Amino acid sequence: MIPRIPLSLALLLLAAAPLRANPPEASYLFPAGGQRGTSVKVKVGGLFLYDKCRWELLGAGVTANKELKRIPTVWFEGPLLPLPDSQRAEDYPKDMAGEIAIAQDAALGLRYARLWNSQGATPSLQFMVGDLPEIVEDEIDGDPVPVRVNLPLTINGRIFPRGNIDIWSFEAKQGQ
Repeated sequence: MIPRIPLSLALLLLAAAPLRANPPEASYLFPAGGQRGTSVKVKVGGLFLYDKCRWELLGAGVTANKELKRIPTVWFEGPLLPLPDSQRAEDYPKDMAGEIAIAQDAALGLRYARLWNSQGATPSLQFMVGDLPEIVEDEIDGDPVPVRVNLPLTINGRIFPRGNIDIWSFEAKQGQ
């Protein structure tokens, strides 16, 4: 004979069991800044952000679309194995896309972005509002391609993949 557990006791035991969540993690916001008076398409990388998640940019003069949406993640370090979702480890940041609008009169300096979903919220990511024109490097696989730029400007780049080298050139005269 199987012992019967009263329903109230079963519910109490179930409620006392630890509940586990996979809170979202944010690894990067790229580019990490933008010029006043522009809109910037950004990639946010993280774990457990799912197909979409909510986010916001805090501070006057900046607004972000309400949701980040999953986009294909750029990968340069070997083949990706086509595994079913149930077998894929969530161990490498997945790219999400968003957009930030920066007002012409936005104060210069840092703003903070935060992301959340039903599992929790992330620590803040930084975004810098600047007044110089900005360019974003093109991530490529293989040898670096020199890029000529005109100063003054802000270059947004990152070291990706490992050992990545970017080459930027500009003209300068002695004494400048």
